Amino acid sequence: MEKKDNRIFWLDLIRCIAILLVVLCHSVEALYDIPFSNFKNLSTFSKIFRNTFFTLGRLGVPLFLFLTGYLLLYKNIDKTINYKEFCKKKILPLLIKIEMWILIYNIFLSIFYHSISL
Repeated sequence: MEKKDNRIFWLDLIRCIAILLVVLCHSVEALYDIPFSNFKNLSTFSKIFRNTFFTLGRLGVPLFLFLTGYLLLYKNIDKTINYKEFCKKKILPLLIKIEMWILIYNIFLSIFYHSISL
């Protein structure tokens, strides 16, 4: 059985860059795990390094969101979009998953940190 390869190179490239940016952001956070009040004690190079790479790293999540939006609509570009069907098949399941994760996260916070974020 032949496998059909529908991969789009530039989407994979953006995904790879987004993954690296998220890892960069978490690495910088771990490297500079200091209270913000001690930030003034860092050298100028460390301040510039931290802020530059932390800011660059924060671009990873928006890239994933852009990819998700593009891929949700990609198949419907050549056709007339039936918005009711689109919402039922794509948006509703996404919203249900988001709400489930918010509920799970709030249960986790209430159990381990005795706080709830809304």
